[in-house]
Amino acid sequence: ELAGGSYLVQVWNEDCASRQEVVSLREPERIPVSIDFPADTSLCVGSAAFSLLATPVGLGSWQGPVSSQGVFDPASLGPGSYTVSYQVLSDSVCSAPASVRIELLAIPALNLPSLDYEIRQGESFSLALSPHDQWWLELQNASTSAASSGQGSIQHAFQLVDPKAVGTATYRILPGNGICTGEEVVVRVEIIPVIELKIPEMITPNGDGFNDKWDIEGLEREQFLLQVYNQQGAKVFESRDAGRQWDGGRAADGVYWYLLEIQGRPPIKGAVLLQRERP
Repeated sequence: ELAGGSYLVQVWNEDCASRQEVVSLREPERIPVSIDFPADTSLCVGSAAFSLLATPVGLGSWQGPVSSQGVFDPASLGPGSYTVSYQVLSDSVCSAPASVRIELLAIPALNLPSLDYEIRQGESFSLALSPHDQWWLELQNASTSAASSGQGSIQHAFQLVDPKAVGTATYRILPGNGICTGEEVVVRVEIIPVIELKIPEMITPNGDGFNDKWDIEGLEREQFLLQVYNQQGAKVFESRDAGRQWDGGRAADGVYWYLLEIQGRPPIKGAVLLQRERP
């Protein structure tokens, strides 16, 4: 390999006659090659196609997931890392190829176990989100000391404005990863009032329309199991429905024991007097 310059070349023929000639060698022109695009760029899958610009214009060719005109189309590719190069191939030009790496990110999405939740007044509601997820909060018949918008995970406690009515907290969440944003997701939280239980100590199912059924107030929105036993330990009544109340059935007058199990609360035990006839 010779450098550029002039060289004296001597040539012999078959008769051993020689001649000399001066040969000039010119080194290829060294032209810098570059791509006008930020290095290690991240984009979203589904972004609009765009043209990459390279110099020298028109002397090189593109390699990688790009058209011959230098058009890169994220919508035609999946998530991943892609390298695009531009190289000039010519006898008169000497240059190293230029390349850029483009990272395509998937559109973020929320994978939540549910979009509808139910909590009691005063309980804390939490939702694990990524640091780039944005959310906005709207309240009906409820209040909270937390901000009405933010980013990242949620942990809020609520109080009811009307303590006897149900409240609603609605979160509009926009998932993100710092580059892309996904479709908005709406999460609704029902805030249930905590109603004090009122358990009568006596029922008088005699048909007079007063206290004929054992009406326990405060079970309307609870998940519960109510069981009633006689003095011998035999079960005489069971219910999971607040609308199904004990009317004594065929049980004899006397004292009965009950066990009331409410989800999220300690079991309640006690006695109730069944008396059809007034003393």
